[in-house]
Amino acid sequence: MAARGRVVEALESLEGWLDRLPGPARDAVKLAIDPLRTVLIELPEPAFVVIGGTRRDRVRLGGLLAGDPDAPWSRDPDGWWAVKGPRGVVRIVDLDDGAEVGAAEAAPLDTRRPHAVLALAGADPQAVATVRDLLQARHGGAVPVVGLLGEQAAGGGIARVVDLRAWRRALEDGEAGPVDVLDPEGPDGGDAVIEALVAALPEGPGLAVLRAAGRTALVDARARELVQVASAAGSAVAATPLPVADSVPLAALQLVLVLGIARLAGRPADLSSARELLGAAGVQLGGAMAFRETARALVKLLPGWGGAISAGIAWAGTQTVGEAAIAWFVHGMPQRQVQRLLTRRDADAGS
Repeated sequence: MAARGRVVEALESLEGWLDRLPGPARDAVKLAIDPLRTVLIELPEPAFVVIGGTRRDRVRLGGLLAGDPDAPWSRDPDGWWAVKGPRGVVRIVDLDDGAEVGAAEAAPLDTRRPHAVLALAGADPQAVATVRDLLQARHGGAVPVVGLLGEQAAGGGIARVVDLRAWRRALEDGEAGPVDVLDPEGPDGGDAVIEALVAALPEGPGLAVLRAAGRTALVDARARELVQVASAAGSAVAATPLPVADSVPLAALQLVLVLGIARLAGRPADLSSARELLGAAGVQLGGAMAFRETARALVKLLPGWGGAISAGIAWAGTQTVGEAAIAWFVHGMPQRQVQRLLTRRDADAGS
């Protein structure tokens, strides 16, 4: 079965258990499934219209979005530029300064709906508004406009547009006013640029940008959010009166979590990634985790406290699996360090 089919199968297996779970557990699992489904099978190819800026601004921006400052650009027949990074392709329509947006310049916008309009220094604010309105008319729905202050603007930086007039004042007067300007040359500048852009986008395109850009700190933070909701879901499943049999949805949840983190980190979302993680974890750790899972299922049979104890073990187990995936896929931690980290976590969870 193709890699995508395996992922869909794992998600469908997990979703198939929803009707068997009581309300709170069902809600918790659904809350975990939704963002994981987005990461695994619904990430679009990031696409943007860029207006204004110097050539250096635009090349730097494309490299930042693609996760490689030296990412090659190639022109597609439909007029879009493809910026090829290590984790995929970012599509860009370059309208230069945007002073005049005619039919020829706007033609590529007929073939693809961009996820945002990125306005750099030197862009004509009226042209930005024209492109925004044109996109809404052709594709329906508002397209976010994000203002990026390039090297021509005082201090440089990026800003989430509050309104076009405030953004224009920031460009013309060098005063940010209500626009929050961030320095892309600072130690956290690249992260700040991507974080501001992700915040301006819906979840799917935002996660796609996060994946393509590959900013480790931001990917780590988002992956930990996935771990937290998945751990809460695992705990809710384990607390339900489904002795032993609940290991099926719990195992599916943990598998989907691993694949989701791998995908977010730019790795394949298929079983090869899961096998890679198991190999990094080592046979001894795998045996310990398997033993703990059996103990978790059996302890539910204890009267009174069995469900609560089982829920705690399931929460810790899902946390362990998620932390392992983050260490291996996001941070590229050496195998020995991953084993040491997970062995300690496994021992702590079982104590």
